Amino acid sequence: MLEIIAFRIILLVALGVSVVLGLVAWFATSGSEGTSGPTRLVMAIGVPGVGVLLALLLTLLVVKPWYYARDIADMLAGKAWVHWRYDEAEWRAGNRVEGRRNRGNPYIAGVFVLLLGATVLLCGLGLDDPQARNEMMLVGAASVGVAVVILLVILSMRAHTRACRSPAGDVYISPLGIYRRPGGYTILHGYGTRVRGIELVDGPPAVVQFDVRVQQRGLTDGPLVHRYTIQREQATDVLVPAGREDEARKLVERFRDEIL
Repeated sequence: MLEIIAFRIILLVALGVSVVLGLVAWFATSGSEGTSGPTRLVMAIGVPGVGVLLALLLTLLVVKPWYYARDIADMLAGKAWVHWRYDEAEWRAGNRVEGRRNRGNPYIAGVFVLLLGATVLLCGLGLDDPQARNEMMLVGAASVGVAVVILLVILSMRAHTRACRSPAGDVYISPLGIYRRPGGYTILHGYGTRVRGIELVDGPPAVVQFDVRVQQRGLTDGPLVHRYTIQREQATDVLVPAGREDEARKLVERFRDEIL
């Protein structure tokens, strides 16, 4: 199930948040009089641990990763709409294409928060007042934890992060998702996700572009409780291996006829 990128993101967020909460609880109770070591361990490990278990249970119920794990198994068994195998040159080109539309530097925020948190931690270690030192280290630890979560999520949600380490690979496409092996499974249908457009851009190399709409719903807190919906757009591009352009055209037509 870790091949499913959405599930991997939520798992990392849950683990990262638990680490942040544990660090905050540890430093928050370290300066409290009458707080024993076992009590601090329970606050730093037990309470966040229970929160992680509850978050994972909720994730399993909402995302239903077994649904997509079955799709992966079906695609590997020959039921994919297309299966393209790439040689070394095409795989490198495909990785560049896949990350091209999301170019930029998403790591800047995470690295900045990480450096800021580390600086605050070092400054806190130099303070003589125990209370001030604990407060400073509490802020620094929380900042470092948040930064680590940000960086891990960025790495986990980019399928080509793992794919770039492989000399070659395969891409499987079904109505439910795109499975890069190695790289991970990108959801196209389900979990609030819908394909809203697909295009074949002639090359060389030819590229199949998927435009996906992700909807996230929830409830606001406060005196007026109401439902809200957040819509965001994401895209993924799949390079078409040489000689497979006809398959790509048929894939686009099939998506338009049966999915859109």
